[in-house]
Amino acid sequence: MKAVGSKIYSTVQDGTIVVTTNGSTYSINAKEFIPPKVNPVPSVTEPVKETIHQSLSHSQN
Repeated sequence: MKAVGSKIYSTVQDGTIVVTTNGSTYSINAKEFIPPKVNPVPSVTEPVKETIHQSLSHSQN
């Protein structure tokens, strides 16, 4: 949506969004939503290998 110039509003960031119109024009009372910057998660190049050690106990009679 940003790529085509749309403004984005979100109640998550600022709560109430008020749109007022007279039938011909409108106004918006809210701050434009700015998504938080997120650091990309590093990719894993090798699969994680786990070793599980089990001890078996044998009882002999």
